[in-house]
Amino acid sequence: MARRTLVLDQPVESVEVTKKKSRKGIYIGIAILAIVPVVGSTFASLININSTGPIEFGQGYKVVAACDSSIKLTPAASFLGSATTAQWSLATVKLELDTTTEGCAGKTVTVIPRDVNGSIIKDSSVDGGVDSIYAVNIAADGSSASCASSSICSADLTDGVITITPSASPSTDNIVMFTVESSETPS
Repeated sequence: MARRTLVLDQPVESVEVTKKKSRKGIYIGIAILAIVPVVGSTFASLININSTGPIEFGQGYKVVAACDSSIKLTPAASFLGSATTAQWSLATVKLELDTTTEGCAGKTVTVIPRDVNGSIIKDSSVDGGVDSIYAVNIAADGSSASCASSSICSADLTDGVITITPSASPSTDNIVMFTVESSETPS
């Protein structure tokens, strides 16, 4: 009778090592899949499409004026049309802020519409163009507001909301953000 010998090339332990390695790979894969959406959402605030400039998706900018830490700015546009031209123009800017003596009373709050580069929007309806800078003086007792230069805007203060109405509304075509600044009202 011939004797048969069974020779094993690999020890039995190697099977378990392979299983442990494959489980480790699965865990690493799951970790990578979990991290990708988090990192992707962190860096996806500005996206360039067709090289026409950045488009923001819900991230936004927030500039907080020194006289109030919580300001709500709401721009409104109106459609101006005629037989030869038609455009959307800035109709009003509403500012909700603290107009009490602890807040912005006695201060000048300046609202500036800006383009994608951060440059001040020019109002081209005025000869030579004029910077659209709306400086509003708030009374020391917080009861009223008026534009520093009545030739560029008018202002109304009702229930803590200042409504700024530009005298010659600039086109909204290039407005992408507003900055809000505060300073002491000049005497």
